[in-house]
Amino acid sequence: MEIRLLGPEFLETAHGLLASTLIHDRFTPALTAEKLFENPPHDDSHVWGAFEDHRLIGLMQSVRRDSRGWLGLFAVEP
Repeated sequence: MEIRLLGPEFLETAHGLLASTLIHDRFTPALTAEKLFENPPHDDSHVWGAFEDHRLIGLMQSVRRDSRGWLGLFAVEP
């Protein structure tokens, strides 16, 4: 398994993972883009992906506001 940063070029893949694993939420491509890559304070180091054989199998989004931080989204392929 490889862990690496995810950028907007992974939007379609990230949307597929979120839509298929977080079944109680309704993730559209636009909502996925907003939550992962457009929601301030966005920076390029807060969305991480887990890859197995070049396939995205999990993602984690961290959120930081002021001096506090938490997980925003977390999804793992079953």
